[in-house]
Amino acid sequence: MPRTPLRTVSLDGLLALNPHLSLADILALWHWSGPSARLH
Repeated sequence: MPRTPLRTVSLDGLLALNPHLSLADILALWHWSGPSARLH
């Protein structure tokens, strides 16, 4: 089973994996994990 790179994990995926995190934490993690790399 191939491993999915962190930057391809969706917000729903992060919420499913980390239900204890707040929305702000999820957004911070998602932003930090490299969405800008997708834009370039």
